[in-house]
Amino acid sequence: MLYAILTFAFKLFDSVLATIFFLNFNGYKIKEKPAFWSLCPILIIITEISVVWFDIFVVFMSILVSFVFMMVCKFNKTTRLRCLWASVLFYGTLMLVNSIIYSIFQSLTGVNIMHLVERMDVYVAICIISKIFLLLTIKTYINIKERLEYKGKSVNILNLLFTSLFDILLIIIIMRITTVDLSFPLTLVMIGLFISGLIHFYMYAKLSGKARVELDYELLKQKTILDKKSFREKKNQLDNAKRMNHDIKNHLMHIEYYIRSAKHEKAINYIERIVNQMNSQPSNMNLTNDTLNYVLNYKIEAAIKLGINVTAQIEDIKECIIEDFDLCSLLSNILDNAIESSEKEAEKHIAIEIFNFSGYQAYSVKNRVENSVLTQNGALLSSKNDEINHGFGMKQIKNIINNYKGHIDIYEKEKYFNIMILIPRKIS
Repeated sequence: MLYAILTFAFKLFDSVLATIFFLNFNGYKIKEKPAFWSLCPILIIITEISVVWFDIFVVFMSILVSFVFMMVCKFNKTTRLRCLWASVLFYGTLMLVNSIIYSIFQSLTGVNIMHLVERMDVYVAICIISKIFLLLTIKTYINIKERLEYKGKSVNILNLLFTSLFDILLIIIIMRITTVDLSFPLTLVMIGLFISGLIHFYMYAKLSGKARVELDYELLKQKTILDKKSFREKKNQLDNAKRMNHDIKNHLMHIEYYIRSAKHEKAINYIERIVNQMNSQPSNMNLTNDTLNYVLNYKIEAAIKLGINVTAQIEDIKECIIEDFDLCSLLSNILDNAIESSEKEAEKHIAIEIFNFSGYQAYSVKNRVENSVLTQNGALLSSKNDEINHGFGMKQIKNIINNYKGHIDIYEKEKYFNIMILIPRKIS
């Protein structure tokens, strides 16, 4: 009876630790996905089916069930491949830790593994030590991930997945050999595999962190280019303003002449020419957030050059929740889509609104459409010839919004295609 209770307790510990690891490793907090906790009893049932702890059925069924649960519970902050790797990584580590502890006890006692677990005191000691070792290893993974990893880009996940699967198969083979041949150097092999696994994981996290630095560098390069472009534009606007101020007296005298001569229609036309000339020189926004400045000014200018009428109501958001790189990617994708769509329309108009709203930061972009986009292309797939490179715009937008626990509403109203995005100002 006591043996059964202890066995159940150790299996419960493994299943709870697995659930916590999968949540944390994929960017979720413990209370964030309550339905995912139903994985625990399923894992316990799977281990009860098998007679031998290292049975290959238990290992791969646990991996498969954990991965399926992550998909059902919509673990969409990371890729499916990463979710699968998290499952393989945990169960591979669980097997490796148990194997190391078993092998150490076997080396000390000279008794076969299968006979060791028959003694209650030895069995309890092995399990307690292995669980402590497993907990420390999992915490090490999490600490390395939080310190070094960049979530925006996966690095060599496929290679790591195959490496982890190979390690699991190798452990199973070695354990089978060891049950027959006690002279096999099990401890050294298992410790070597454990150290190799930690090194692989550290290198993954290190490369992922390097990817973030490279992305930041690319963003900085883009900002520098836009800075230079903005400087040239401001200089041109200043020169135009100086010319306008220089000519304003002559313009006013000319208008006065038309009015005194009762040539009111010519006066009106002359004023309209002046207004149109002033409107053709768009004034740059000067917002606190540099990324909003760069993206909005650049895209609005590009739209105006294509003959698109742009109206913008932008609140100066001082504390933007979205990181610079994600904000640049989000707005660039949305505005590029709006500009591309507007080019095809006879009536070209884009309206942009950014504002704080009831605990959210709201981003609204709408563009004029004569024919329904959602009716013709409900999935919003790319209409460009190069779909390999251009087909991920909407997917990228949704991934960014999911990362910040936001909401997106896509709809059509009064001949306008609308995208409304709400990002909570406090992300729990």
